[in-house]
Amino acid sequence: LNMFNFQKSIQKSFLLNTPKDIDFRKLATSEPLKINFKNFLGSECGRFDVKYNNTNFECLLIDSNVKRLFVCFSAAGRKKQDTLFQRLGWCRQLNGICLYIEDPMYKENKGLECGWFYGTEKESYLVHVNKIIEKILQERSINSQDVVFLGSSSAGYAALYSANLLQGSIAYAYNPQITPKNWLDADNFQRITKINLDGQDAFNRKSLKNIAENNKSKFLIFYNLASKHDQKQFNPWFDELGIKKN
Repeated sequence: LNMFNFQKSIQKSFLLNTPKDIDFRKLATSEPLKINFKNFLGSECGRFDVKYNNTNFECLLIDSNVKRLFVCFSAAGRKKQDTLFQRLGWCRQLNGICLYIEDPMYKENKGLECGWFYGTEKESYLVHVNKIIEKILQERSINSQDVVFLGSSSAGYAALYSANLLQGSIAYAYNPQITPKNWLDADNFQRITKINLDGQDAFNRKSLKNIAENNKSKFLIFYNLASKHDQKQFNPWFDELGIKKN
């Protein structure tokens, strides 16, 4: 991948898009439309909650006439179980539809500090999210090449996983985790959820190293070379791949 051409091709996405008179905070805290996934059309906008199986996915969609979708995941670092839509202000600079998705793990698991949109042993919440996104793309005639996933830390993990799932899409991940069991909150996660991060997994969630085999999607990772936690996640893997770190 020629990174210069990649960057030039995506710079057009970062243009002033959303009207300044929109009250994002008010919109984010408004009463959501409750929808069962079977009745979800993909044309909905504003605040809505999609129930997939028994899981409630809280969403906020800022609409645009530009056929490009930016998906912003919510990360950890919270002390309450309140709904959190991170990077809400970014939609003023992103030229396209902005979809914000909260991680259901925090409301389902009291005291959880890092959720990774993991799900349960039998289902992956990011696979469910992909089904929701597919309906939006189909309804709005958006190609997977025009989908950008954004997130940091555990939400960066979600962005990488999702871009790997949706072939041809793009992920911007900031200091993400690549192997959850190596993260400092892993023991707390396993204690609360009763999920073994070292055990067998049908959804390839234990490690995202397989994204290196994906030659259709694009992955741009930013991490801190001075952070011991980030080093543990990436340095051995990047050395193995022969990737020079800057």
